[in-house]
Amino acid sequence: EIESIEALTSNDITDQIKKFSKNASSTNKVLIHIPSGTYTINNTAIYSNTAIVAENDTNLIASESAERMIRFADAENIMIYGGNWDAKFMNTNGIETNNAKNVKIENVTIQNANKYGMVFYNGSDVSLKNVKVKNNKDYGVYCQNSITTVQDSEITYNDCSGVAATGTAAKIYVKNNMLNNNGLNPRDTKEGQTGHGVAVQEGAYGEISGNTINDNKICGISVSSDNATAIISNNQIYNNVRHGI
Repeated sequence: EIESIEALTSNDITDQIKKFSKNASSTNKVLIHIPSGTYTINNTAIYSNTAIVAENDTNLIASESAERMIRFADAENIMIYGGNWDAKFMNTNGIETNNAKNVKIENVTIQNANKYGMVFYNGSDVSLKNVKVKNNKDYGVYCQNSITTVQDSEITYNDCSGVAATGTAAKIYVKNNMLNNNGLNPRDTKEGQTGHGVAVQEGAYGEISGNTINDNKICGISVSSDNATAIISNNQIYNNVRHGI
């Protein structure tokens, strides 16, 4: 089934997306098309078996009261494709998941979040491809006890680390990306400052290959604390302020 929101009654599409997504089921998958234009969105819940497809010139803007732009929890089979998601430095994250399985996010730009660009919690399984995550006031992509693949993407100009994994159940696969100029305003932690291109910490596991990692304000790659493990291969790592690795 395809739901379209081209016939909008207002520029705030929060309630319409939520309404369409609630109709989805394993036998009735819903695709929500967001046409070209500029729309506001605030703390929108997405349910299982939903795809959101926006045009490349679609702008999705956080409203002033937004805690996050979009969220999916205890859900599965979700796809977000396309669009420029701009949090406008409201008190918000861009995209947040909590125990969400088989999530695919492709061809999107996430920027200007006052917190995380994207954050994945508690057993989530997320694939990012051809995304741009930039100018966020905390981590670009933060994976806590979740499995995350980041590939063919640009993670740049975030205040803390570009991509980070934490927790013994966390696994990140970082492949063929550009990760540069992260750590613009790093925080102190017990492991040091969080301003790396890629950080694998607190027992997490990472595979980091084929990336260009440069001009990050602390390290290019940091593997630290509590038996964190990483396989690092075939990257170009240069001009990072503290260490390459």
